[in-house]
Amino acid sequence: MDNIELDHKAIEKFILKFLREIKEYKELFSELGLKAENYMPKIFTNENLGVHAIYSNNKKHILIRFDQREKFHFLSSEVEQDIFDLFDPSGLWKKGYAFSINNSYVTLNNTQISGMKPFKLVGDDLELVIDNLDFEIPRYGKINIEYAFIYSYKNFIKMTNNIRDFLARFMSVIHEFKKQKMPPGPYKQYLEGLKQKMEVLFFDENTPELTIDKFIEMNPVILELGLQLTRPISQVVLKNILKLYPHDLKPDLIAFDNRSRNWIIVDYKKAKRTVLKNVDSVRTGFRAEVYSLKDQLRDYVRYFREREHRIQFKNTYGREIKRPRAIGIIGNVNANEQEDFEDLIMEEFNNQFNVIPYNYLYENFCQSVDYAFKFVK
Repeated sequence: MDNIELDHKAIEKFILKFLREIKEYKELFSELGLKAENYMPKIFTNENLGVHAIYSNNKKHILIRFDQREKFHFLSSEVEQDIFDLFDPSGLWKKGYAFSINNSYVTLNNTQISGMKPFKLVGDDLELVIDNLDFEIPRYGKINIEYAFIYSYKNFIKMTNNIRDFLARFMSVIHEFKKQKMPPGPYKQYLEGLKQKMEVLFFDENTPELTIDKFIEMNPVILELGLQLTRPISQVVLKNILKLYPHDLKPDLIAFDNRSRNWIIVDYKKAKRTVLKNVDSVRTGFRAEVYSLKDQLRDYVRYFREREHRIQFKNTYGREIKRPRAIGIIGNVNANEQEDFEDLIMEEFNNQFNVIPYNYLYENFCQSVDYAFKFVK
């Protein structure tokens, strides 16, 4: 990442794409009857924003500052050293006099704070959020930052390449935090407790499917943070009104995917056991239960092709679902099996239906928890 440099044009291109994605999410939430402020910071619910990007090609970090405006305005400023030098050329902030940082949270003070480290912008993994920060720089006056992201170039480039994934995870973290209505400390303890329970249930092959089903149903935060799935509908019955199937179909869950912006049908199977057979041979393949699950997922997707089925579902559950996708959560994949697993997924599955091992769900959940610890204040 040392050779990466940014300029006004590259940053503006990202900002315009970022705001376009935000606008599309707001339109989608409106169509779904959801309040955008439950999924994103209040600043992004405004029609027009001012954006000021301050970046340092020397120190490899960037601050993107948002504020309310009557019409869109974008400005960029390059600094030689640290991004906060733009606000405080004296450099007093580096000594901790202006504001300091503790546990990834900006705290302001006009004097040195004992027991707190001075605010430093270092490291390739720099990723912070500032939410309505007022501070005073000696000799330079008061400054307000309504909302801002601070990133190392490494994380900024990662975000620019995956804006929709970033926003889906970001909004899931915000939505779950607001929904739980807990102070940050207890909320983080709650997430850590869920991680421990997932380790017990997901990595024991003796855990019954029904136990996992009930556990996830009682803790929808697992799918929201782990897979960015919201608005879950549990205990679904797809009535076989056209007699196209031997019986009614009963997936474990249907939820809305914030990334693909589409409905996803979810089915759980047993955990722990590997989903592969003949590993490290030319005949590596999925176990029979994976193909059985694939057939189930295909039926779920096909069910909604029929207009009569869609009407039946909407009348029963109040949701209109067209062209859904389906995922099955089953088994585990060891580190030495991951390459074979990914190759088989490309060969055997498509965009309509897919399978995800429980350890992938667990790892995604843990990543979102780490993300929440950075962004939930």
